[in-house]
Amino acid sequence: FLQQSPRHALAAEACYRRGSCLLQLGQQEPAIAALQQALQRGGDGFALRHECRYRLAMALRDDKKVQPAADELGRMLADLPADHYLAAGAHYALGECRRDLGDDKAALQSFMAAKSRATGDAKSFLFPSLYQSGFCALRQNQPADAAKLFEAAAAAATDEAAVHECQFLCGDALLRAG
Repeated sequence: FLQQSPRHALAAEACYRRGSCLLQLGQQEPAIAALQQALQRGGDGFALRHECRYRLAMALRDDKKVQPAADELGRMLADLPADHYLAAGAHYALGECRRDLGDDKAALQSFMAAKSRATGDAKSFLFPSLYQSGFCALRQNQPADAAKLFEAAAAAATDEAAVHECQFLCGDALLRAG
């Protein structure tokens, strides 16, 4: 289809679907190329632009290309409505990228943005956002803030083991705070 009709109105979507399939097959490099091609062909009017950017960013991150993944998420979030169904996940993923790049201050901001959007179907991002935020605060030598975040994470935890771990981390952070 893409070879026979490269300028067809559905060419960008075809590239996106091809990239998604290649990801499912574990073929990262060709998937990344197909998703990039989808964005290029689709432009600003591409209906699946946000979904494509998200998948591309996740593929880049999984391929250990953390800075390009963070850049892609930044572009995505620049024009993503705050109530979009991908907002919590995109902010969380950007937090992971920033954490992995050693920028805990920026990571904390992203995790907190994910937390604030973790409602409805995105509620599953609430606990991990708070949990990761606590570690970002610890690494920034802010144990009192970390304790509050771990306490909130304990309240948001969905299983008993996570509750106990967060309670322990909260206590440890309080000891560090003095």
